[in-house]
Amino acid sequence: MGQGLAPGADCRRLLIDFPDDKTMRISHEAIHQAFFVRGAAECCAAS
Repeated sequence: MGQGLAPGADCRRLLIDFPDDKTMRISHEAIHQAFFVRGAAECCAAS
């Protein structure tokens, strides 16, 4: 993650990298919220 991939690509990559580890499952919505929504809120709060 964090290599310029879209959230959907990130969650698919986790399935490839960790096929047998169910603790490494996450939805693209959760990734989007963690990086984009919270990041934008922190940015706006800092100004």
